[in-house]
Amino acid sequence: MAIDLAQFRLPGAVSMPRIGATPVVVIGLLSASLFGLFYLAALNNPGIVRPPKPVAAVPERPAAKAGREAASPAPSVPAPPEVRVPERPRPVTRSELREIQMLLKAAGYDPGPADGLMGPKTNGAIAAFRRDHGIAAGVEPDLTLLEAVRGAQR
Repeated sequence: MAIDLAQFRLPGAVSMPRIGATPVVVIGLLSASLFGLFYLAALNNPGIVRPPKPVAAVPERPAAKAGREAASPAPSVPAPPEVRVPERPRPVTRSELREIQMLLKAAGYDPGPADGLMGPKTNGAIAAFRRDHGIAAGVEPDLTLLEAVRGAQR
């Protein structure tokens, strides 16, 4: 005797409604597209995707010839010089920019309010300070500018 469990019901119990395939497909498509958006955002983030570091090529050793040369040790090849990439100073943080603004104001430049934000007045004051003190102009304020402004106050 076989019992069909699909037909088995407890007396007085409410049966569960069946879920169609449409909600499952919609939820799957939404989650896949959301994952795709996060994946594209990660690809466009330069902090996550970094270019590989350059590697200096090592010259190959010539193959040992038969006879006398095979017994003698191979001449030592000097290591190639390291390729050093010049380090750029990091941009200043908001609190450091606020300090730069306060020091520029004390030095007689008008950077506007000391709010730690780059505005047209701050940009003009930094450019005037760099011009007056012979500091190379940069795109944004960095640690060299902060040290120069601190040094001008002493």
